[in-house]
This record gives sequence, C-alpha cells and structure tokens, in this order.
Amino acid sequence: MLLLDMLGLLPEGAGRGAVTPTGVELTPMDGGHERSEVCVSSPISLTEDCRDALNHLRQSREINTVILRFDLDGGLTLELEGNLTHDELVTALPADQARLIVHELSFATPEGARRHEMLLALWMPADTEAHEETYTAGYALLKEYLPDVHVHLTARRRDQLEYRRLVALAG
Repeated sequence: MLLLDMLGLLPEGAGRGAVTPTGVELTPMDGGHERSEVCVSSPISLTEDCRDALNHLRQSREINTVILRFDLDGGLTLELEGNLTHDELVTALPADQARLIVHELSFATPEGARRHEMLLALWMPADTEAHEETYTAGYALLKEYLPDVHVHLTARRRDQLEYRRLVALAG
C-alpha cells in the first residue's frame, strides 16, 4: 500500500498503517489481522509509458508481453512492449542484466481448452546480485499494481523459464 501511495496510485481516502523502524508497513486487513509489506527507503516510480503499457496489456489482445528495467534515476522504465512467442520472450532477456516481465501465457489444458494466464517474473541471472534489492522492490511494486496477476516467479537461469514449467505454474 505504501508503494502505491508513493506512486500516487492509492485511492483517495485510503489510510496508511504504521511503519516500523525497519521500514516495514503494517496494514490492517479484514478481520483485524495485519500483514507486512516491504518498503524501500527511496521511492520507486513507474513511468507513464510503463503504466500505459501495463494497462494496454491488461485491456487488449494486441500485446502479450511487457519487459521493464530500472533506469539511472531509479525508476522503472519500459524496455519492450510487444506480442512475443515464448521463445522470443526468453531470447529478449539479457544474459547479464535483471528485468521485470509481465507476460500473458497462452496454453491448452489437458482437456484441450485454451487458457491465458498472466504471469509476473523477476529475471535475475547470475552476476546481478548487486541489483537484487532494487529489482525485488520493483517486483513487489508490480505485485501491488497488478493484483489480478496470480502467477509469480523468480528465474535465475533460462531453463527456469521453460514453457512447460510456466504452464505447470499457471495450471
């Protein structure tokens, strides 16, 4: 919730919970329970292009993939918006740089019915540990921004993005 508030995406009148000294916001949920959400010390922002691309992905069938990266100012920026096959998606990911991916996975169920499931992936290949905290915070932001995306994964190797594995996660 704090990340959405920092981006100006929190509905007006929505309250904030208490923030612990470690930067974790406690937000009351239904039933009086609390949940913790990770808060980063400097605000993360989505550029307008990112928001437009994510909305385009969610509202139309023209594209199925959005790939985001952090720019030098610390904001998430759009790297790719397109209609990619699974192989094109995997090929589009740099071998030595982290990325955030929102992709509509299309597949057939064992019964033969067509399904489409949105997935959010954090691509963290070897030697990107220095950027892991930043990309993890961006990943958390996107989870909040895209509450209808229920398939989440972190991939450190290309084989972890294998099509059958993704289908199994979505199914």
